Amino acid sequence: MLVRWLGELGMAREALGWLDGLKAELRDSPEVRTAHAALAAAARDWKRLQALVQDGAWGAVPADAVTLAFAAHVQREGVGVAHARATWDDALSLARTQPAQQALLRLAETWIWPEATKAALWLTARSFPTDTSAWRALLAGAETEGDSAEAWEVARAWAAERPADADAQARAQWLAVLLNKPDNGLNDAARAALGSPLAAPESRAAAALLRLRAGQAAAALVELRQREAGLAAAPRAALVYGRLLAGPARAAESERWLALAAAAKLLPEERALLEQARALNTASRPATP
Repeated sequence: MLVRWLGELGMAREALGWLDGLKAELRDSPEVRTAHAALAAAARDWKRLQALVQDGAWGAVPADAVTLAFAAHVQREGVGVAHARATWDDALSLARTQPAQQALLRLAETWIWPEATKAALWLTARSFPTDTSAWRALLAGAETEGDSAEAWEVARAWAAERPADADAQARAQWLAVLLNKPDNGLNDAARAALGSPLAAPESRAAAALLRLRAGQAAAALVELRQREAGLAAAPRAALVYGRLLAGPARAAESERWLALAAAAKLLPEERALLEQARALNTASRPATP
């Protein structure tokens, strides 16, 4: 479509002018309205975008929620974040369906407003806990910011909401062990996972880290090595495996696994574990004459 091509060339305003010249029946088709809204956002034409979102271009959203969302954006640009956040929260309180929440999330992302984005994601996660994308986005945000406390809050809430979700339980188990959180059953669940061929890699990583801290590194290494397949795709499991391998005998192998972990966004405590392993590998190298 021409409008998409113009948008990709950075000519959003030109594309909007072209759209304005279309017949109403074409301009009002769902596909064109969606593209129209994306172009309005790219062109920062907020008045046009507000009208389009209220008209359903991004799904069904209560008109008052859209009005409040745009008012919050104006406040953020003018009177300050505190007023804006209160108005944004009012907008979120009116968004009771998933399409409405997704539309407000998209607005927050368009405005590059991290606090509003996080609030919208929390609303979706709490309102529709089976939507794993919201939980994952919250965790990814915490990891990007290096905020271990936020990551734990998200993982603990996700695990509580979804007790049968293996991924949710694995993330919570890993962070409970990594951050030395009081044992609330997550540590016991992690211990049981180490020898299980069906356990998620992060659950096994948590169990291995518990054993490492208990002075049972050799036993943990044997367990992980027996089920090495799948660890490479899980940065936290690769991290623990690399740490267990660290030392004179297997420094090169350790570094290969640590490199897989280092490519991920690691929390400060994970980064410290990585540096600890690399220090052991560096110390094992013979001095250069």
